[in-house]
Amino acid sequence: MRFKDFGEPEIVKLLSKDVLVSTTTPKDSLEIKILDRDNKDFLEPWRVPVNTDSSETKIFTIKHKNVTVGQSIVWNFQTYKNSLKSCSISYWLAEDSTGKGIGPEAISLICRYLFSELGVQEIDATIQPENVPSIKLIEKLGYEYKKTVGEHQVFQGRWQGYVVYTITDKLREPENV
Repeated sequence: MRFKDFGEPEIVKLLSKDVLVSTTTPKDSLEIKILDRDNKDFLEPWRVPVNTDSSETKIFTIKHKNVTVGQSIVWNFQTYKNSLKSCSISYWLAEDSTGKGIGPEAISLICRYLFSELGVQEIDATIQPENVPSIKLIEKLGYEYKKTVGEHQVFQGRWQGYVVYTITDKLREPENV
């Protein structure tokens, strides 16, 4: 069974020292579209197909020092016996924002929100195996390798597989994020 109803749309704001993750607004959508366009060559090789059915998706804007630098999509909510069991997360940052600790901080904020506020028990991240920076990011957060999928799938005109990493609310929060 899929989790279909979040109820009324809520405004979510998750804040750390310099990173703000918030529900994407129409203004954010325009900024994200421009940022995505300006970083197309950097981002294109790493895109992973995401089902963004709005009834099953939460979209967050990632800001650093009040400047939009990326986006995260939480999707594929699954339930078991009427409680949230799992979901998937994807994320991207503009090229000039990578390597500065913004990504780990933003994803950590979102994971804590999903575990504590929505009651999710497990979060998966699906990544191309060649995307070493993204794999390092989630490993830093305590995600563990789960499986490889789609080895025979064509995406963006080439055969590719994906590695799936997972974190559960049972794992200890990472240190030094």
